Amino acid sequence: MEGWYSDPYDGHEARWISHRTPTSLVRDKTIEGKDPVARRSFSINPVSLEGTSPKDANWCSLADVSDQEVGYDPKEAIWTAWDLYDRRFIGP
Repeated sequence: MEGWYSDPYDGHEARWISHRTPTSLVRDKTIEGKDPVARRSFSINPVSLEGTSPKDANWCSLADVSDQEVGYDPKEAIWTAWDLYDRRFIGP
C-alpha cells in the first residue's frame, strides 16, 4: 500500500501512505506540503486516490524514514531494566 490516499485524519485532501503507514507528506489540490502525523485514531478510513507520485520524488523516501518511530525492542527493554536495577540497588 503506497500512494496518495484520502487523509485518514481528515485535515487535508490527501496524505501519502507508504507501507500502510501515513506519512507527513500531504496534498491539497496541486499544492504539496508537510503536516506531522497525528498521534490519534483515524477520523476516516483512507481511500486510494488517483494521482501521480509527489512532485519531489525524494519526499517519499524522506517521509518514510522521518515518520517512523523507533520500535519496541524486548532485548533493549531487558537491558534497560537491568541498568535501572543496578543503579537503584548496587549504585553507580
